Amino acid sequence: QYAPEQPYEGPVYVGLRFTFPRPKSAKRERPSVRPDLDNLLKGLADSLNGVLWRDDAQIVAMFVNKSYGETPGLHVTVKGISGQMPDESAEATWRRMNG
Repeated sequence: QYAPEQPYEGPVYVGLRFTFPRPKSAKRERPSVRPDLDNLLKGLADSLNGVLWRDDAQIVAMFVNKSYGETPGLHVTVKGISGQMPDESAEATWRRMNG
């Protein structure tokens, strides 16, 4: 539904925000429990080959976050990079998401 007509060509920036429901037993503010963020990332990057990009090797910059929220899900941002990074840096994204 949200995929481009053709996968991105060339280098891309990817932003991923995984949101999980907060269990009543959670003692921490952030979900520092399974699933591991690197496992979520690898599975997702591979599954989007041929959909959002030709191959996940095209990803040259990334920001990934795992958090609790009322509405579980995944927010994906993909931007083509032509000569320079997108306007928003990973640090700016982190500050915006964390108030």
